[in-house]
Amino acid sequence: MTEQADSIAVEQAQMEQNFGHPELARATLNHLGKEEESDPDFALARAMLGDVVFARQFLAAHSHDEHPGTAYLYDYKPALEASIAMDQGKPLDAIAILEAPTPYVVRNMQARMLAGNAYLQAGQFQRAAEQYRNILDNPPFNAGLNLAHLGLARSYAKAGDPTKARAEYQAFLAAWKDADSDLPVLQAAKAELAGLR
Repeated sequence: MTEQADSIAVEQAQMEQNFGHPELARATLNHLGKEEESDPDFALARAMLGDVVFARQFLAAHSHDEHPGTAYLYDYKPALEASIAMDQGKPLDAIAILEAPTPYVVRNMQARMLAGNAYLQAGQFQRAAEQYRNILDNPPFNAGLNLAHLGLARSYAKAGDPTKARAEYQAFLAAWKDADSDLPVLQAAKAELAGLR
């Protein structure tokens, strides 16, 4: 049961990060045991918080694995490498890593959102919108679906389409109507919606 509890704690940290509370996410991850450091979900959660040193160490530790596994090779490894690129302010490198041709389409929620965020940061708003729309059309089994509405809203806003942006902001806020009002991501969405022209 310890492994299951640790897995839930990693998911909790991912959600805390997504909700705009990186300090809570770090605290959650810091409470986990050393054995969790070999878990790619743990490594990705750390990487998304900007801990690229840990991400590099994790990649190096697994670089000589004889059988790394399909999910690691085509999902976690590129997501970790893309997180490092994003931390270095290189969204185009992150995009190249995440969009490299592979024999499988295996993208966990964090990696799919990371791709959308990379396109958004690179100023490729149409491609960002396509990424977020793909998430909405092929929903995951977690709260990332609603965050895709926010990413899509931001893509449309940056692309100069306030009508579509407003609709996505409203979809996001409707889904989060019962959320704590002081969540940073919720406050940001409300402010962005209010600032639409």
